[in-house]
Amino acid sequence: MHMILLNSKDSIKYYPNNKSLDFISQLAYPLNLEGKWEIAIIDYSFKFITPPRKSTIKIYCATCIDSNDNGYNRSVLRRVYINTNLIQYREFNTPLYIPTNVNHINSLGIYIRDEDGEITSLGLESFNCTLHLRKQNNV
Repeated sequence: MHMILLNSKDSIKYYPNNKSLDFISQLAYPLNLEGKWEIAIIDYSFKFITPPRKSTIKIYCATCIDSNDNGYNRSVLRRVYINTNLIQYREFNTPLYIPTNVNHINSLGIYIRDEDGEITSLGLESFNCTLHLRKQNNV
């Protein structure tokens, strides 16, 4: 089991093109995962520069397996509902675990899109989240 705290501004030194809606975070140490693993977002927080116009966003993670998302194969981590408050925070009591597509992780890429999977015009100062990696149960 691994808990990973991510902030869109943390790895700017390694990834100078990072943005709050599309970023890669370099891990402090590589993760070598034996067997089958799954990942979930446990919580997130961010602050809007301007109030949002849409009520739903999708959080993607390149480490997730692809799933059908509006007719495209994309690595959706979670679909979330947002309100019009400038500061957003959400903790998930029931995380949705998605199988991973890799066994060696040096960095994690997160990107946020609107409900149609399109680049959104949301103005965010930064995006923070906690991810949980766990070994899959043999069900």
